[in-house]
Amino acid sequence: MTKEIHGKSLCKGDYVLKGINAERAERFLTYYQRAFNAEIFTVIERSDRPTEFWLEISFYPIQIDDKIIGTACHSRDITERIKSEHLLRKSEVFNLGILDSLSAHIAVIKENGEIITVNESWKKYARENGDSRLKYTCESSNYFKAFDNAMKNGDAEAGKVLVQIKKVLAGQVSDFYYEYPCHYKKQQRWFSMLVRKFENDETLIVISHQDITPRKLVENQLLLNNASLQKTNHELDRFVYSVSHDLRSPLTSMLGLANLIETESNEPDTLLHIGMIRSSISRLDNFIRNILHYSRNNRTDVANEYIAVKDTVYEIIALFNGPKEYEDIAFEVSISEEIPFYSDKYRFATILENLISNAIKYHKKEKDGRFIRIKGKSHKNALELEIEDNGSGIARIYHSKIFDMFFRIGNTINGSGIGLYIVRESIEKLEGTITLTSDGKTGTKFNITLKNSQP
Repeated sequence: MTKEIHGKSLCKGDYVLKGINAERAERFLTYYQRAFNAEIFTVIERSDRPTEFWLEISFYPIQIDDKIIGTACHSRDITERIKSEHLLRKSEVFNLGILDSLSAHIAVIKENGEIITVNESWKKYARENGDSRLKYTCESSNYFKAFDNAMKNGDAEAGKVLVQIKKVLAGQVSDFYYEYPCHYKKQQRWFSMLVRKFENDETLIVISHQDITPRKLVENQLLLNNASLQKTNHELDRFVYSVSHDLRSPLTSMLGLANLIETESNEPDTLLHIGMIRSSISRLDNFIRNILHYSRNNRTDVANEYIAVKDTVYEIIALFNGPKEYEDIAFEVSISEEIPFYSDKYRFATILENLISNAIKYHKKEKDGRFIRIKGKSHKNALELEIEDNGSGIARIYHSKIFDMFFRIGNTINGSGIGLYIVRESIEKLEGTITLTSDGKTGTKFNITLKNSQP
């Protein structure tokens, strides 16, 4: 027993098109006519009563001898299949819409190089760059052939890139990134290529090409600027060295002459004036030395060499033994070097020189029992130093500014205001720290920690 579409039973002799609307009845009459003309075929019919459903109907003519006496109709419900196909097409349209919205040129490629799908950016770029008919870059074309053609034309890089793409397909590498120039006429252009396996499918890869021209233009300009800066820095280094050398040489001679006059003269006024001259020369010489220290600290790499800490401290102290006003300052040195200390010898000496110079400079000449204590101990990872004096000290309100360039406390002490700035910059280069303790009345203490870079 069969049933017509609306669920009513059909009996022998019934009219099968009974109850069907005129348009559908006419369509089925056409089907029957085709069947009675000996045609075997299949059609798909949709109905939305009472709910949407789809039927696949096949017609088979029934023939006796040379006469067709009827047709057999076979139908099956394909509603779920049709709905699934609709969802799939909708998903494909959605995904392709996402791909088309991206600026990158994207293609999905099989392991043999066949292109499965590309986005609109890919097609547009191909059309704008000579492949107007998308002969080599559309769906079903072979992407690898483009590399073969490039290699035949002498592009050695194309072969290397193809090898890496096939490594991704083979699972030997997870992805491949490559940047390349692609200049067009008089326009400079650069692109990046990213090749990755398609998720959950070992036979597919996704290739994207992204225009990175803006970034490359900026990078190239930065390289030019960097080369120009390196040249400028080199010339500045030569200038600073030349000027400082040319200035310090006559200053040293003048100091020698001042010392000679001071030794040979007994006239009070002459000794006073020579002392003033020597003080001015020393101040200028210290400023030039600090400029050299600053330039070298900013433009030279950090060295790593063994430093005899105690010997270096005594060498720095010896630099200040000349002036008579410093003669009564007691230097107390206590250095423990059980662990060898490695760092930059030049920067280390610069730090000590500036701190000891300041400690001397800020002593009160009329005060008895003046001292400068230097303590230190080297550890496996660091050197700890403490430089303490009982000079005039530094008021707390200046502690946050004391390491700023050209900062000076009042006008009572001659100085350039660059020494402690250089100390801080040098300590930072050596991966260290410095702290200040002072109440502005009873002296100053600097605690320094420097990284021990022993091999």
